[in-house]
Amino acid sequence: AGKHILCEKPLALTVQELDAIQKAVSKNRRTVMVAHQLRFHPVIEVVLRNLSKLGVIYHLDLEWTLLIKASKGRCWADYRSGGFFMELGCHLADLSHHLLGEIRNVSAHTLRLNPERVTEDYTHCLLQFRSGAVGSIIVSANHRTHRQGLLRGRILGAKGRIDFTVYPYSRSLNTATLTLDKGKSVMRQLEGEGG
Repeated sequence: AGKHILCEKPLALTVQELDAIQKAVSKNRRTVMVAHQLRFHPVIEVVLRNLSKLGVIYHLDLEWTLLIKASKGRCWADYRSGGFFMELGCHLADLSHHLLGEIRNVSAHTLRLNPERVTEDYTHCLLQFRSGAVGSIIVSANHRTHRQGLLRGRILGAKGRIDFTVYPYSRSLNTATLTLDKGKSVMRQLEGEGG
C-alpha cells in the first residue's frame, strides 16, 4: 500500500517471514518498526546519555520477572504464540541492541517450570556484542524480585557502572544511578527523568 509500518510484536516468527518483509519494505522504500516502547522510556534515555562516562563497556545485565500463576492466556495460547520470551523477553533483546549495538552471538536456555503451560516460562540468554561486550537477559513468569514486574538493569564499564530500574506502576521506582571511580556515586536517582 506504500505506507510506513509500525508493527506490534512479533514482526515475524520465522526467518522466511522476515526476509519477505525486508524484501517488500526495500522494494517500496518504506520504513518498518516494531513497537518496542522501552527505547523511548525516560530512564533509558538517561542511561543512553550517560553511557560514554563509563569508558569501554564490557557487560550488560537485564532481568524482568513476574509471578504469574495462570497457565492460560495469550502467552500460553499455543506454541506459535512464542511463550513468555515473546511476550516480554523480546523487549529486552531489543533494548540490549539499542543500548550496546549489534549482537553477534546468542546462547539461550529455556525452562517450562509450570507443566500446565504449552511453552517456556523462564529464559536465560547470554549475548556477545560486536564490540566484544557480553550480556545476560533473564525473563521469568515464575518469580518476582523486589517488585512484581520491575525491570532491573546494570551496565558495567572500565570507569564505572549504571544501575537502573524501569517500573510501570510507580514513578518513584524509575531510577538510574551512575557510579564512577571505585564506587563513589556521582549521581543518585537522576531526577525528573523517570516516566
